[in-house]
Amino acid sequence: MSWITRAVLTVVVCVYMLSFLLPVTDANTPRAMYGFQAFFWGLVSIVYLPMWLANPTLWFGCLRYGEGRWKSARNAGLLAVLLGVSEVWMWDGRPEIGYYLWMSSMVLLALAGTIQSFRLADNSAQ
Repeated sequence: MSWITRAVLTVVVCVYMLSFLLPVTDANTPRAMYGFQAFFWGLVSIVYLPMWLANPTLWFGCLRYGEGRWKSARNAGLLAVLLGVSEVWMWDGRPEIGYYLWMSSMVLLALAGTIQSFRLADNSAQ
């Protein structure tokens, strides 16, 4: 694994993990929910299961990225983004910084996979 691959995965995982420590909804209110709480509520609540599935989709994409499977990582990142926004409209409160960081980790994976795919295509065209 190259240092760039390691660096990208480190950034994606750190942004993802940081989102667990920050509010995802209703910051500064008694109903504030943090990322780790949203993770577990999504896991046990069938209503939010599609949105929760963005988590294992991101994990799968990170594994594929680490294997050098750029297009697969990109596709997993894009699917994770779609799953992540699929049910945000159902929330009582507005999304907060933790949610946006969580989504950013997926966008970063999708972008990294896309950039690496283009680099691979350029190298094979030469």
